[in-house]
Amino acid sequence: MDITNKTMTYEEMLSWTRTQFSELIELVEEDAGQKCVATFIYSKLHIISSENEVIIRFTEVINEIAISGICFKNHRKGYLTRLVSLLKDYGRAND
Repeated sequence: MDITNKTMTYEEMLSWTRTQFSELIELVEEDAGQKCVATFIYSKLHIISSENEVIIRFTEVINEIAISGICFKNHRKGYLTRLVSLLKDYGRAND
């Protein structure tokens, strides 16, 4: 779905976000042990559950990805390492 020239409903935005960022969302859901809500608004991906939160900003002007907020339920299990690896792969694929 091309989102550049379309106003999406909330349900369409949730569906598009799940499709585009499925690996990131699945990683957070794996840690949370439950489904998460994922939204992508104003170049910011926000994945949240009752105990987890990941906020990632995508800056097209300077071609940068920034993790601006993170809270994993389980610590020292490799989730942050996997998250960074997924973001690096995403950056390379969309350079």
